[in-house]
Amino acid sequence: MLPLAVLLKVPITDPAPTHEFPEILGGTSQPPIRIHDLRHTRATMLLSRGVHPKIVQELLGHRQISLTMDTSSHVLPTMHEEAARVMELALAAR
Repeated sequence: MLPLAVLLKVPITDPAPTHEFPEILGGTSQPPIRIHDLRHTRATMLLSRGVHPKIVQELLGHRQISLTMDTSSHVLPTMHEEAARVMELALAAR
């Protein structure tokens, strides 16, 4: 189970959760990751499912959307395919 501070987006001032996180995952089949990696995972999952980049930026606390997009742009190629499919459906509906 994730520390409450992570779930609530509260800054972690105590380094213990960061150091304990690998131990929390130790008994699972998950590959070893850092707690910070969850931020990138969340951004990637949200963007790849069509959540507007501005919303993802706000969730991550980035001041500029360019940081969000530069960090998570690897999901954009599949998003281009989805945009083309949506446009095709919109044009066919006319």
